[in-house]
Amino acid sequence: DDYNWDLKVQGGIDLEKITRIFPVEGMTLTGKVNADIQTKGKYSDLQAEKYDRLPTQGTATVKDLTYKSNDLPYVISLAEAAMKFDPKKIDLQKMEGKIGRSDFRVNGAVVNYLGYVLGQNDVIKGNVNYTADLLDLNEFMTDGEEATSETDSASYGVIEVPANIDFVLSSAIKQVRMMDYVMTNATGDVVVKDGVADLRGLKFNMLGGTFTVTGSYSTKDIKHPKYDFGLKIEGASIKQAANTSSIVQTYAPIAGLVNGNFSTDFKISGELLQTMMPNLTTVDGSGLIKIVEAALTGSKLVSGITSLTSLENTDKVTLKDVLMSASIKNGRLGVKPFDVKFGDYKTSVAGSTGLDGSLDYTLKMDVPAGKLGTQYNAFIAQYTGGKSDPNANIPVTIGLGGFYNSPAPKLLMADQKEQAKEAVTAAAKEE
Repeated sequence: DDYNWDLKVQGGIDLEKITRIFPVEGMTLTGKVNADIQTKGKYSDLQAEKYDRLPTQGTATVKDLTYKSNDLPYVISLAEAAMKFDPKKIDLQKMEGKIGRSDFRVNGAVVNYLGYVLGQNDVIKGNVNYTADLLDLNEFMTDGEEATSETDSASYGVIEVPANIDFVLSSAIKQVRMMDYVMTNATGDVVVKDGVADLRGLKFNMLGGTFTVTGSYSTKDIKHPKYDFGLKIEGASIKQAANTSSIVQTYAPIAGLVNGNFSTDFKISGELLQTMMPNLTTVDGSGLIKIVEAALTGSKLVSGITSLTSLENTDKVTLKDVLMSASIKNGRLGVKPFDVKFGDYKTSVAGSTGLDGSLDYTLKMDVPAGKLGTQYNAFIAQYTGGKSDPNANIPVTIGLGGFYNSPAPKLLMADQKEQAKEAVTAAAKEE
């Protein structure tokens, strides 16, 4: 119940030769370890953190270590490592190596290593600086199956955050791969504790823009991993975002046809599926989306709307200095009114898109009477006695329903009736 130890280690070990003498099935180990370590103590003193009763000192170095196992889909290698021991911690003076395709360079300190090794479910703590040229997170996804290719998203699984690690990683990584995303120049602190990874000011470049992420990723319930992030994005490509993000593809598929960049300050939370893709029924978010300049052409939505009028040059929708307030709740993306231009005509857009692709939008534009379709002109004639100025601007309200692939635009006649009455009254006053 209270075991004690008194160990002295001095010398070198060739791990490959040791495993030849004592082979372990399904495992290959190579490398050389040199150590000069002395340690002594009782487990009860370790539990009570009475480190003054645990005299431990020494150094250890590792060179050219490789570890292969049938239980791991990747090889672990240490080109070089140097460590200094005391009762409380290990100073990582230098550690360089690779895990699969990912490389790493680490220095810092690891605390409670004796408790972690000798105890049961003890937490190991650390504060380390971590740099790398490549971190390929796809290799660490717990799917139980090997990917048929690097971009086989069906094979991706949950990245588990260990519950018995309490680490602060101050990171600088040139390239991070996660599913089909490639992030570059990633810097920031990742705090790993109790099965949760807190991201503190994590910055990286992706989709042609700059991202800053704060928030958390939790695998306390490995079957229902959760995320809760604040996203600040500057100058990312609208089209690339639509082509790579399942949330954008679902709620704003039209973005895939838009040329331009966007910035946003958005808070978003929800649950992830076992494929690491968002469970769209759980997404909850809100924030502002800024578009400096963008354009949309060749869309069914545009052609359907302009078919209600005789407007010219409306096959192109332009957005300039747009600040859009958006929210995702109960399976729908809603946007408050924002202005775009259908050709030369300013239009205010508001409404929502559902998970099933259903549309519920209203578009309000001022259109010269002479450019309106016959249906609308006949309607106006009821209130003007057939007289109207073809150059006078008439407010038009269009409802956009149906679905993204089969939009159903129509004139909202109740709105038009009020607007027509107002137009007639204004004309009478002018006369």
